[in-house]
Amino acid sequence: MNDRLSEPPQGELNFNGPGAVPSTAGWDRWQEERRQAMHELARKLGLPLQHPVEVRLWSGVILRGTLALREEVLFPETVSAKNLELRIGQVHFAYPDIEACVRLD
Repeated sequence: MNDRLSEPPQGELNFNGPGAVPSTAGWDRWQEERRQAMHELARKLGLPLQHPVEVRLWSGVILRGTLALREEVLFPETVSAKNLELRIGQVHFAYPDIEACVRLD
């Protein structure tokens, strides 16, 4: 058997090492670290991310729904409040636009 056939295709990284059983442990650990970082970011900013909320913006608009980041953040620890983009449903707004936020659950 040709050894080249047993190598991962070009562009694919094999983190398991030669002959190792494929595992998702590294991916699972990274996902858990991201969840913890998101939880810490939410705590630091005082935002109930992924919970039902009522948000009042400085413009007077009131939004109700689940508070989420506008886009998934790969490295939450690098996010700053002044640049944080949030959403409730399809409505996007910036963190500095929030006058008040109340968790509903």
